[in-house]
Amino acid sequence: MLKRSLLLLFVLLTLPIAAAPKGNSSPKFAPPPIVMNVSQERPQVAETGEFSSLPIALSQQSKVKLSASSAAALLTEKGKQFSWKPSPRLSSTIRNADLTGAVLSADGTLVVISERIGGEEKPNSTRFILFNVPNRTIAGGFVIKEALIDTISFVPGSKTELIGIRRSSTHFGTKGALVRLNLSHREIMDYVESPAREFTSYAWGANGKIFCTTTDSGEILAYDPDNLSGTPKRIKSHLSSPKVCAAGKDMIAYGTEGIEILRNGQENKKETANFFKAPERFSCLKATVVDPRLPAVIFSGNFEEDCWYFIGNTCKKLKSRVSGVQSWDSLNKLLFIELAANAKVAIFQMPEARENAKPAAPNRLKPANRNHSFALLSVPALKNNMVQIDNRGNVFLLDYSKMGRWKKYSVYVADQAGFRN
Repeated sequence: MLKRSLLLLFVLLTLPIAAAPKGNSSPKFAPPPIVMNVSQERPQVAETGEFSSLPIALSQQSKVKLSASSAAALLTEKGKQFSWKPSPRLSSTIRNADLTGAVLSADGTLVVISERIGGEEKPNSTRFILFNVPNRTIAGGFVIKEALIDTISFVPGSKTELIGIRRSSTHFGTKGALVRLNLSHREIMDYVESPAREFTSYAWGANGKIFCTTTDSGEILAYDPDNLSGTPKRIKSHLSSPKVCAAGKDMIAYGTEGIEILRNGQENKKETANFFKAPERFSCLKATVVDPRLPAVIFSGNFEEDCWYFIGNTCKKLKSRVSGVQSWDSLNKLLFIELAANAKVAIFQMPEARENAKPAAPNRLKPANRNHSFALLSVPALKNNMVQIDNRGNVFLLDYSKMGRWKKYSVYVADQAGFRN
């Protein structure tokens, strides 16, 4: 028993010596592992373009007396003078402005332009610039952060609310959505995410619904604009990936395969009813309804593609090599189509499609410029006038009351490039 106890004591005394590291009398201890909380930084939107304001006396601001209920009067910021330099579209060789949408209020007093901040394929925000047309000044501006919004339009009957499409963003992990935006509050009031990757088009129905299309889907979705989050009605189209426009009580779906009339916003009962095959090389990115009863619709595509006229269940080429920008004067039944060559404007009396013998050349009027149009905007309230926004963000008022002698007035000059004396 004593011998076993002595042996155990010997082992316990010699064990630390055997375990000690060789060549070093002091033991080494491994430090505890360092736990690092690495959080991914939120993507930052690069500040492109410039927008600023300076305080001015109210007596210096007002030039034209406006109705207190007009869109311009409701949304013009008092006591401020604004300056705007648009964000450049870096992929453009001539550095066009990076604009995503433009719309004119129904009373003709306010223009809203949406502009991408941050650049293509990068994290984006959207800047909205408001223009007071009668006073020919900037009325105000604001930014919706971390959202790229395009395809804007006024909510019917509203002077302060817009509908637009928000594009999906891998940078912020957001899906495409249809958004309702309040210009007075400067924020998105309501939205609905797309069931597919993106919304591709929308149109206001006569029943107050808003009809939408999505990527790679043959369905048309009908939402209640006052409750976008509600369950939509689904209408099946015979087109694989249509876009949509409104023609009175009817909706028109269109795509490269053809044109489909949805009577009273309802799907066709027969497979071939109200469906018309598109002609070869049919361009159909944008639609302008010139007569909802027939219906008569103008379709156009990308720059230098053709413009098509659908009427009487047939589709014919109206004009070759257009810029894709057009405007419809419903008061005088005049259609204005900008041509790709020299930005001249062809004029048609509709619905007969009788062309004026001589295209207009608004860009030759002073202040003259070499820029193509980003948008031509017309509403009945402007009568014989329309707003031209060129691809550098310059805003003009065009007066065509005398068709052979147009006049041009500057609303705002954002970029002098391309101007000539």
